[in-house]
Amino acid sequence: DKVIKYKDNTLFHTFDWNDMIEKTFHTEKMFFKILKDNEQIGLIIGHKKKKGPFMLFGSPMRQTATHFMGILTDKQEELSEIHDSVWSYLKEKEKINYLEFNYKKNFGFNNKGDWHVKMPKTFIVNLKKTEDKLLASFEKRARTAIRKAKKNKVQIRKTLRPTKQQIDHFYEMMKQSHGKSNIEPIFPLKFYYNLFSEENKNAYLYEAVYNENVISGALILVYNDWMNYHSAGSILKYRNLNANNLLQWQVMTDGIEN
Repeated sequence: DKVIKYKDNTLFHTFDWNDMIEKTFHTEKMFFKILKDNEQIGLIIGHKKKKGPFMLFGSPMRQTATHFMGILTDKQEELSEIHDSVWSYLKEKEKINYLEFNYKKNFGFNNKGDWHVKMPKTFIVNLKKTEDKLLASFEKRARTAIRKAKKNKVQIRKTLRPTKQQIDHFYEMMKQSHGKSNIEPIFPLKFYYNLFSEENKNAYLYEAVYNENVISGALILVYNDWMNYHSAGSILKYRNLNANNLLQWQVMTDGIEN
């Protein structure tokens, strides 16, 4: 309830998400009320972690599978002042050396030497359109790819609580997506194990299936009227089937329906 009361709340602000992040990435989650004249005007949720000689605080912490968070407040015109106050408090009380916020939208204030504000590079799709209008807004090659995948008899399925075998295969597909670079996926396997727990109600594993083989997959987060295409991977030898295009289209149509 403390999070839901603010209109800019996201899945990444929820207690369940931050408990899972703390468990996975060994950070220390922290929650602070922001008061003015003894009235609560905001809430800050973030994570603290020591890196070398420095103590860092991030909302969110970098490289913890959390795209954005930031301060929750209905006094957005006072955000810059709130940032200064939060920085002063954390520097004095928690011995923080570096503070970073990452918001889902641009509030128009500049970074300062002591604290930094960033925005994720995100492609946003409006799902309030009808399927026909949304499909018509795509480039011709995207529409062709979706039709081709259907013609190739690619099927899409989604799972709220995938098995360990499904998660392991999804992770291997993400590895394959890096091709010959041999770069591991950005987030560890245990993140996906912890996310798809029995308590999970906000994450779905979408899979593209061809001849009973899972050839593509994506982690989709769902919260209120918002969906997030979080992580994805595929088997390279099947890329000519355009399974990724059909999978993404299925995610969008599910969003329109719900």
